[in-house]
Amino acid sequence: QGNTNSNTNTNKGLVAVIDLKSPIYKYDQACGPRGTQTVMAIMESLKADDSITGVVLDIDSGGGQVSGTPELYDYIKTYDKPVVTYTGGYMCSAAYYIGSAADHLIANPRAEAIGSIGAYIQFLDLTGYYEKEGAKLHTIYASKSSEKNKAYRDALEGNYETMVKEELDPIVDEFIEDIQGAMVGVDPKVFKGATYNGKTALS
Repeated sequence: QGNTNSNTNTNKGLVAVIDLKSPIYKYDQACGPRGTQTVMAIMESLKADDSITGVVLDIDSGGGQVSGTPELYDYIKTYDKPVVTYTGGYMCSAAYYIGSAADHLIANPRAEAIGSIGAYIQFLDLTGYYEKEGAKLHTIYASKSSEKNKAYRDALEGNYETMVKEELDPIVDEFIEDIQGAMVGVDPKVFKGATYNGKTALS
């Protein structure tokens, strides 16, 4: 999904358009969206093409995977050709992280949702279901592996503090730090995870 298109009547002054219009993943998904690693490879090939004067990231995505997203942010921040982000729809969470690294951000006034600066995790605890069906799951750790999967194990027992403090909070702290580096003077209220439409996002 997504295309890289160049349109002009000459061979000079081309602008490449890279679509990010699906969930964000680090690696290409089988029969699905391409990953951030591939986006970087595409941009790297465009960097060497003298006919390409800049890149537009056309974003309509609700976000996605943390892994790979800060790496693409760093890559765009140091890209040696102008990068412009445009959204006419959604630019949320991981998609906002990526888009904010551009030199300029443009939103259609009718864009639905911009922001969602934050992180969360979900998992399904099926142990009770399987036990009801007569199956008992046994998980055994080596004696020297007391910290292995601790956040997950604590969460299974209803204690989410370890996962919040050791996994989610550091992700969000880095996310906020990078947004502050890209968007000087941004209102701190946006760091609570809210989204804004195209008109209100500007303020």
